Amino acid sequence: MITISSTAFSRDVYGYIKDGKGTPVPNADVRIMQKHRSIFIGQTETDSIGMFRVGNVPEDTITINVSSVGFELKEVELYNYSCPLHIILLEKVHALDEVTVTANSTVLYKNKVSFFPSKKEKKISNGGYNLLYNMPISVLSVNPLLKSITTNMGDGVEVFINGIPASSVEVQNIRTEDVKKVEYLEQPSDPRFNNARYALNIVVARYDRGGYTKIDGQQRFVTPSGNYSVYTHYELGKMAYDLLGGFEYDKQSHFGERSNTVYNFPNLTMDKSDYKMGKTKTKQGYATFRAKYVSDSMTIANSVGVQINRTPYRNLSGNTSIMLEDREVPDEFTFESHRDERYYSFEWNRKFNIELQFLGR
Repeated sequence: MITISSTAFSRDVYGYIKDGKGTPVPNADVRIMQKHRSIFIGQTETDSIGMFRVGNVPEDTITINVSSVGFELKEVELYNYSCPLHIILLEKVHALDEVTVTANSTVLYKNKVSFFPSKKEKKISNGGYNLLYNMPISVLSVNPLLKSITTNMGDGVEVFINGIPASSVEVQNIRTEDVKKVEYLEQPSDPRFNNARYALNIVVARYDRGGYTKIDGQQRFVTPSGNYSVYTHYELGKMAYDLLGGFEYDKQSHFGERSNTVYNFPNLTMDKSDYKMGKTKTKQGYATFRAKYVSDSMTIANSVGVQINRTPYRNLSGNTSIMLEDREVPDEFTFESHRDERYYSFEWNRKFNIELQFLGR
């Protein structure tokens, strides 16, 4: 057996992040990637004087990504560089006295950024994820197909609707015409956001009396699978009710996998081959009901849900063969399994939030 190893030299990469006026930018997110291999190397945040340091960085071409609320995302490619580095971030906004307003309907407060969708963005969007994707929210990466929302650096973002945790189905079924603004917060102190590192709060209009119903569905034909849902939202005074029902299925008529592994021992070589093939079908049905009481100082939400998962069949067969170097005929083992399973789950959640205000004279 011949082992080939290589050693790469590494170093500390450090520097300063400042704005266009030379003012340090604290709490900026700094990530370093190895360019040619697209390998994540390290991540840190700038301190109070805008300084950062990442250790064990290979001496190769690297890419540094820097992001901070209120600034454009900065990407710097470096090779044959020296430290300390000096990176300048460009502001996205023009400052006013109390808030900061941009030309694309963005308002920057001290602890959050608010984005206001245009009529056109609402009109062309089908659901919450499409609306977020169509809005110019530079600090987020939104994938409507996967129904995922992350920061530009890939960190997860917790999503809320009017300050209440929202599932992906609830976000998808938002009536875009009702969205008033979208708030992005980092480490918010508001207890409604459950100590989230990154939070997105979608603020929607409320009804005095009334609501809407949305039907959504997707169907794939090459590999048969689909998901369908019906969502109803109704409000009466300070009470709001949500009813959601849906069905999903996935069918794979044929799938297979082949692998080969060689084990080298001091006096023996063993060759193991595995081959698996089968077919499967899964189904899932779910229903959720939620009731909310919302006032200026109090929010109470109760939800109850049930989910049924069934696998009508999962048939798997194949063989495993083991060949030793001193044998001409391998030892072969065959296997076959059939499963029909189902399980049920029940969930109940309750959320209570009250805000006390004391007024002095």
